[in-house]
Amino acid sequence: MIERTHNRDMWTTGTALFSDCERYRYLLRIVWQESGPTAVVVGLNPSTATETKNDPTIERLERWARRNGYGSLSMLNAYGFRSTDPAGLWTQSDPSGADNDRTIRAEFCRLGVSPVAAWGANIKPDRQAEILAIARECRVELRCYALTKSGYPGHPLYMSDAQLDSPKAFAY
Repeated sequence: MIERTHNRDMWTTGTALFSDCERYRYLLRIVWQESGPTAVVVGLNPSTATETKNDPTIERLERWARRNGYGSLSMLNAYGFRSTDPAGLWTQSDPSGADNDRTIRAEFCRLGVSPVAAWGANIKPDRQAEILAIARECRVELRCYALTKSGYPGHPLYMSDAQLDSPKAFAY
């Protein structure tokens, strides 16, 4: 795995964990206040955000985390394959990537906070079950901003600020 860190400004550091081929991103962590709590969010798959720059989803989540008193954001994903289109996931033999589950498990168990599930309706049911099993193993309770019409945790780009500011328990 490749770990890269970048000082975004005097107060903010970005760190990303990539596969050796850099086609998979397993973790993106943005820290602006070391002593503050960490917001942990699990999306569907990484898009273009890196340790140096945000994409629209990360930008929205960072604003939400700052507004709600967090000191950092840890972004995980159900699938580690980097794609701007979720359909790109299904062209891969292993869209999760070799180190994704290990990274999710490490973050869930290390932080011991309630992660927010935000992967939307494009997740495969068996993959959702695998992430829920990791959450149970690490004894963390998943939350979500809101549910899609089909009952999956909604994506943050499609939520109001009020929904983002009050995540609910994700009953699974």
